Amino acid sequence: MGMRILQVILGISMKSGGPTRSVKGLCRALDQAGVEVTLLVLGGNDEFEHPGGVQVIYGLRTEPEFIKDFQVVHLHGLWSPKLHQVAVACRRAGVPYVVSPRGMLDPWALSVKKWKKRIARWLYQDRDLRGAAAFHATAELEAENIRKQGFKQPIIIAPNGINLVESGKWKVESVSDDERNGRLSCGNCEALGGLELRSRGRCEEEQSKLTLDDGQISSDAAGMGFAADAQLMSSCAANCLACPSVPDFRGALSSTISHPQYPILSASQVLDMQAARPCNDNDTATIDNQSAEIAPPLRACNDCDASWDGQTTMAQKGRRAVFMGRLHPGKGLLTLAEAWAKVRPQGWKMVVVGPDSYGHKKDIVAKLEELGIRDEWEFVGMVGDEEKWGYYHQASLLLHPSVSENFGITIAEGLAAGLPVICTRGTPWENLEDHKCGWWIDIGVEPLTKALTEAMALSPDELQAMGLRGRKMVEEKYTWGAVAEKMIEGYEEVINART
Repeated sequence: MGMRILQVILGISMKSGGPTRSVKGLCRALDQAGVEVTLLVLGGNDEFEHPGGVQVIYGLRTEPEFIKDFQVVHLHGLWSPKLHQVAVACRRAGVPYVVSPRGMLDPWALSVKKWKKRIARWLYQDRDLRGAAAFHATAELEAENIRKQGFKQPIIIAPNGINLVESGKWKVESVSDDERNGRLSCGNCEALGGLELRSRGRCEEEQSKLTLDDGQISSDAAGMGFAADAQLMSSCAANCLACPSVPDFRGALSSTISHPQYPILSASQVLDMQAARPCNDNDTATIDNQSAEIAPPLRACNDCDASWDGQTTMAQKGRRAVFMGRLHPGKGLLTLAEAWAKVRPQGWKMVVVGPDSYGHKKDIVAKLEELGIRDEWEFVGMVGDEEKWGYYHQASLLLHPSVSENFGITIAEGLAAGLPVICTRGTPWENLEDHKCGWWIDIGVEPLTKALTEAMALSPDELQAMGLRGRKMVEEKYTWGAVAEKMIEGYEEVINART
């Protein structure tokens, strides 16, 4: 029998932010690695997509016979009396438990409602933390903050992961019969036998078409998916300056579509491509050494603002910066508003995507109106997991001026989508500067103003090159498979320490 792990989370509403997504991703990754995973959800079950293959149980379960069925119990979060009851049950049953504070032991987090938290620590929380067999931290910075609170147990350092396939989903645009063939909009595509083209992207219609020397190839693009992580770069994808996810097309297939200007490239190879330009009318692509004319005009994907009608480019239409996350005072959006007002970037729009869970939007809007920049900001509200990638792909820059983050899942997502990032030293992303894919700045208006000025002075090509370096970093360090390996090693150490 394999390793048996119980993951425990207070709630799974998508409005709760990063922990819901990261715990779901961890459960799925552990399951795929052969671990027997059960997810215990202590709160409601709204707006939740179950991780495939994982048993999900709702409600508080503290019976000894239930707890003893697992080798390790992993608690996500602090302060909840329900989580405390599970910790007590683990101690009574003699089952080791791991605690993920999820940033709740960081200095800024402890300063919020500090008297309530001091009482909770005195009543039960410190006892639960001292009883943990190990902690889980998503970065060295969070591990340091745990140590500063006096806890000596082992710390498993494993970041949150990113689903690179989800980050690369693009829509496939349908064409009507009276339109020119060959308008294949960047789909995550797989060529079969050099003749059959199938899309794994999201589609609005049933067919997209590509013109070959020996006639039309049509693809049933309605919701088809492939488990293989092999994808093709269409020339449309390479041309679209608004789509920084070009490095998603990294598979090596026996039958591939390539273009003389834009061959299929890995993320590292794409770094050498300095500019993306529209194809000439007589450019040809190659499918298994067969010539295939690409009939212009090429049109960019539905998830983009760019439209390759031969005239309009992303730079001409205006560019977007995006913030993704809850509207919370700790996210630094008031600071961002002041910095934006100082820079007043021409041709840029600020898009804020996320739920107003704390009623903070009214404060932000009031600040924007005071500064005279309300028209330059757009508030989208909460979006689903799939829809959010469209907003990443529409943007040229991700802004995350948070005061404190134990990880910052949206930073990793933005990098996976090929965006350069500006974030603060309140987040554990110092490697942005090491990899030349973003700015890691001090907290405050002036540092943010300086970073915005630098970033928005760059050309679309320069921003894209930074984004590609960020994507490469995510590919190397932040896949869920790599995260699962680190967590399994940590669980094994906990289990072996008890034997």
